[in-house]
Amino acid sequence: MLPAFPELVGAKIGLNYAHLADGASFECGAYCDGNYWITVDTALSKAPRDAVIGGLAHELCHLILDKRETPKQSVLYKTSKSRRALVERNTDLAAVARGFCPQLLVLARFNETRHRVRIGCREYNPEAGLSAAELEELVRN
Repeated sequence: MLPAFPELVGAKIGLNYAHLADGASFECGAYCDGNYWITVDTALSKAPRDAVIGGLAHELCHLILDKRETPKQSVLYKTSKSRRALVERNTDLAAVARGFCPQLLVLARFNETRHRVRIGCREYNPEAGLSAAELEELVRN
């Protein structure tokens, strides 16, 4: 997986599983020392392998793209739904450009099923990134 992310070669990235709030599947960030962390929600332990790969690719793209954000953009991500939706969609597109569209599609389908069953959510949430329908279209083309 890391050959698709040459910017992260040599980086130390901690990976762990934990229960994440608000239906999140993955979270990531940087430590002050320049190392990174990715947390995978425990619900993903039952997900297809490709779903986890798609999520990790998305989070690795976040680690790369987040370095370019200004402090103001970081605050907007946390406070603005429209900014968050834009960032998540762009992050998915970055993962697609690196060859992970099929895996993102598996993740999107898994999450749609999980959220429908778990919290009764039937609508697509743009803050989750590209929809399964959009990813299906990208896989076809």
